[in-house]
Amino acid sequence: MPSIIISESEFEKLSKAIKKEISKLVENAFILKAEEGEFSDGNKLKVEWYNKRNLAHTNRALGGNYHEYKKLISELLLEAPKALAVNAETNFSCLSIEMAISLLYGLSNSSQNLLKRLLTGPATRDELAALVGGLGKVNGSVGSINRRLARRFDYNIYGDNRKEIKLIDFDGSYKLSCDALSIKSALDIIDAGWNMRMGDIYLTFNAIQFPKNANDLTIKLDSEAIKFANLGHGFIKSIDWDYEDEFGNIDVRNQVGLSFYSATICVNHRDGPEWGTDSLNNSLIGFMDEQPIISFQNREC
Repeated sequence: MPSIIISESEFEKLSKAIKKEISKLVENAFILKAEEGEFSDGNKLKVEWYNKRNLAHTNRALGGNYHEYKKLISELLLEAPKALAVNAETNFSCLSIEMAISLLYGLSNSSQNLLKRLLTGPATRDELAALVGGLGKVNGSVGSINRRLARRFDYNIYGDNRKEIKLIDFDGSYKLSCDALSIKSALDIIDAGWNMRMGDIYLTFNAIQFPKNANDLTIKLDSEAIKFANLGHGFIKSIDWDYEDEFGNIDVRNQVGLSFYSATICVNHRDGPEWGTDSLNNSLIGFMDEQPIISFQNREC
């Protein structure tokens, strides 16, 4: 893996998020050495793998070579089963938007309508039957969506436990197993006409609740992350960020189903819809209540 050498003066010129990320990488390296006796081999491999992935994203953010970045991500894919398979979680509290797009792009209209109904809350069998063409098709439609999601997670990590990864649960009524916001965002993007040939996706917000000094904000969804999910290179990661509001310091933690490549996260929270990323120190981007303006890298497709 390429080394990054930064002088003290260069370090001071970096953004706060990148400086925090680099500091965390150094801290984790020392923790790993100091507490070597307290880590199982599996946990040490997991920490090292996450640090290597974080360093790859940091290198790219610092202007590193894009092809080297892709090569490093490919290496991480090969190392992932050994690093992440120990006690691999199958429960998730939300999906990244890129993972949600991978799941939803290409779904039948009836299956998309079923999910749009579940965005509003639990549904009865009769309600879903009206959307998919009869009572006999409900379980088939739900099962198909769940299997489609499970196939986006790496079999070499989860094995047959992938069948436990489900988007839709049933406990007398049908409901989503996770936060609905990324599903809604993905459906909005698909309804806006996106397809794989259009490349990267840009979401522009004009009104930002937090941080209060921010102007217009554009979030880029990398189409490579969607492709990696399509290929079954997904996993579940604990992602957290913290911020201060009128009630004090708030720590938010989510179990996120995401692609190996990168992830954009949006979840509902008490202070409003929260947007973040796993790429740089699991950074909180901000709170955006409004519907974003959606645009694509390649508009004429």
